[in-house]
Amino acid sequence: MKKKHKLTLSEKRKGGLTLQKKLKKNKKLEDKRRKGLITYYSSEEHREKHSKILKKAYKDEKLREKISKKLKEYYASPARRKLLSERAKTAYKKNPGLKKRIDKTVTEWWRSHPNVRKEYSERAKKYFIKNPKLFEKFLEGGKNASKLSKKTKKGIIVRSEGEKKIADFLASRGIKFCYECKPLFLDGWICVPDFYIFKNKLHIEYYGGHPKSWKKKVIKNKLYKKYKINVLCLRPFELGNLKKYLLGKLK
Repeated sequence: MKKKHKLTLSEKRKGGLTLQKKLKKNKKLEDKRRKGLITYYSSEEHREKHSKILKKAYKDEKLREKISKKLKEYYASPARRKLLSERAKTAYKKNPGLKKRIDKTVTEWWRSHPNVRKEYSERAKKYFIKNPKLFEKFLEGGKNASKLSKKTKKGIIVRSEGEKKIADFLASRGIKFCYECKPLFLDGWICVPDFYIFKNKLHIEYYGGHPKSWKKKVIKNKLYKKYKINVLCLRPFELGNLKKYLLGKLK
């Protein structure tokens, strides 16, 4: 039996480019490819497999840098930006009522999280236009139970007294962090952990025990376990000893 020849990266790229040229000429093939991708990603098993492959690949720092450079180059081109905007417009034309609902809810969500960059809100809009069922799931979660009202020593406005204590504790120890700045897109949900510590690549969630936020807490915990996200959950009784429950776990 002859051994199968393993394709190199350059060979794969050449093959991909020739396939792209064929797809541009033949619309039927392009439609088939798109339908195939939709059916592939609609299955949870395929999504999990794909996410595992990506996680392994993104562990390499050099590869991450290469990908980020390529993405910047890709979006820098005005022709590409125009093409993407045209695609979004066609999607909006098909569902005009849905477009208004998504725009309204996502802009409200973005305004309630001022530290989140606008690019994440645009990404969320595109994500929900492609997956309207996931948008309905997102609406089930409702709004945040508490509003931004408490000011920390560093001038950051947070939602609760517990979050204020955590922010002041991190600042006093010289630990670099950001508040509600790293949204996670997980199965239609947009989870925004309360804190993100850059050095440890750790998310911190503070569960204050508000009755309206109980449902979200349960869903978030399930999603964090499913996707193996590095999250530290803190509760009110742990605030009295943050050296043990927060700093101890960071070390």
